[in-house]
Amino acid sequence: MKKEKKSLTNILLIITLIAVLCLGGLTVYDKILKKEESYLICEKDDNKAKTDCPVCEKCENGVSQCNCPNNSQNIGETISSLEEIKLTEKNQIVKIENQQLKIKLGTYDEQSDVLAVNDYYVKKNANAVHVDRAYLTDKFMFFTGISQDGEMIDYAIDKNGYEIVVNNNQYQVHGFNIVNGYLHTKGHIFCGLGGNCPDKDLLIKYIDNTLIVIESK
Repeated sequence: MKKEKKSLTNILLIITLIAVLCLGGLTVYDKILKKEESYLICEKDDNKAKTDCPVCEKCENGVSQCNCPNNSQNIGETISSLEEIKLTEKNQIVKIENQQLKIKLGTYDEQSDVLAVNDYYVKKNANAVHVDRAYLTDKFMFFTGISQDGEMIDYAIDKNGYEIVVNNNQYQVHGFNIVNGYLHTKGHIFCGLGGNCPDKDLLIKYIDNTLIVIESK
């Protein structure tokens, strides 16, 4: 009789131990692993520019890689100033932080309206970069080209004149302004001349040497 009670007690202890281990495993998954999954960022295949998306869903052009940032709500660095710069064929001196840069438009390889930074004509994917407008902030400078239904951000540089990656967002926008320290605009993805393309409030994040255009929430 005592042996049977002892055996029953041992079985109950084993069952209890297994239950505790399972519960602990679920807690670790829920508090740590699952939390990290909700902080994913998607990278696009075309130019590796990052764009926010919940758990890597609906990334345009496919998902090449997912990474977990420290904070899913990170919307990048704040800016304190914004100014449109009228581009000409003569060098203009612009200042970003404590660095001065020379900016102009010129003719390169029989192509006009090519952007030049510090007297070097800019190329992207071996092609000259054509721009129409320029916007200067205290952290970076970005350039747009006129499209079917607004402007598109085509190129950007940091305080040293080096390229900042612009995510392939396809948004055609109009008007830029600063809201609570962050760059905002309005625009939409072009859906044809006869299509219904309502504007959306957009946020332009400056983060990890990248400009990311997303819907403002």
